[in-house]
Amino acid sequence: MAYRALWGARESGVAERRSAVFDAGMAIRLDEETFFETYRVKHNHFAGEQPEDLDIASCGFETYGDELEHVRAQDPHVVWTLVEEDGKEFIVAGMRSVNRQMYLITEVPWTDEDTVVALD
Repeated sequence: MAYRALWGARESGVAERRSAVFDAGMAIRLDEETFFETYRVKHNHFAGEQPEDLDIASCGFETYGDELEHVRAQDPHVVWTLVEEDGKEFIVAGMRSVNRQMYLITEVPWTDEDTVVALD
């Protein structure tokens, strides 16, 4: 099933909402390991064999080419975006384009599009 119609619909105003969440201290604070355990992040199969210990580098999907097409084909509720803002990295629910570094796909879907994970 393709989910292309949903992509971009939430992009407008995302920078403003994200800034408000950061400023209000409402971001969920998790370390990388806890995020991986909670949402069960999937390995990027384009990157080769799955390592014993998953991390962002082995799970991140590129923002172009075949990897981007693969991300777009997923249920939007299992896609997250690693973003960098003011020298800090955050994982944001959904597929975003502003300040994006890479995409992550999880087994456990997010339930609130305003979910922001501030990596400690």
